[in-house]
Amino acid sequence: MSCKTCDWALVHSDGVPPHDIAVKATNDRLISLVDAGLMQYIRGDVPLQDMLDLAYSEMRYTIVSYLKCESCGRTRFWGLCIRGAPIYKVVKESDPDRWNWEAVPPRELWARS
Repeated sequence: MSCKTCDWALVHSDGVPPHDIAVKATNDRLISLVDAGLMQYIRGDVPLQDMLDLAYSEMRYTIVSYLKCESCGRTRFWGLCIRGAPIYKVVKESDPDRWNWEAVPPRELWARS
């Protein structure tokens, strides 16, 4: 199933798969879709606006967010890994409840602003 909303959020780069996701552009699109009410932020380690700063700090190996598309109803996983490829994929609606959530270092240790 294709969706003009949540599929559009994924921006590809010139990299070789699985390293072909433009992280900042994809994150920016997700933020704009949430702000526009087209996607719902379900849960994450940090708000979407903070994901890149936490990743760049390398204080956390993985940073994840779950979002729900208001157009198609699918749940999306958006994940960053400091030494791996980013992931943007459809997951089960129950996945956010089953994720092994861990504490995030205090924001003042890693945030740029």
